[in-house]
Amino acid sequence: MVAETRKKSSRKRKRPRNQRKPVDRTRMWVLITLGVFVLLGIVSTVAFDDRHWQAFDAAGDVAFERENYKYAERMYNEALQEARNLEDRELIRASLQALSRAYAAQGRSAEARAAQQAAP
Repeated sequence: MVAETRKKSSRKRKRPRNQRKPVDRTRMWVLITLGVFVLLGIVSTVAFDDRHWQAFDAAGDVAFERENYKYAERMYNEALQEARNLEDRELIRASLQALSRAYAAQGRSAEARAAQQAAP
């Protein structure tokens, strides 16, 4: 009888068919977290891709207000390069207009006109 009891206890107990196995949710949460980070990375790249242009344009504006037209010209040229890299017509237009102002303030009217006409 003792031998029979041992045999029964060494057998695996089968679960009833309607009872589910416990689910490991760690993998699911890792995938969800990874997906959220990828989505945030994409959104931040799209939302802040013109931050360099904004920095150069703002630096040019400050220099222009201080009547440091050479430095303003340099910053507006950098902003123009960033706008061209981004292929953003509005930023290119704004950069060329600002550059035109800087040229005009230095008495370089021909270059100012050329920059104004180059605007898309």
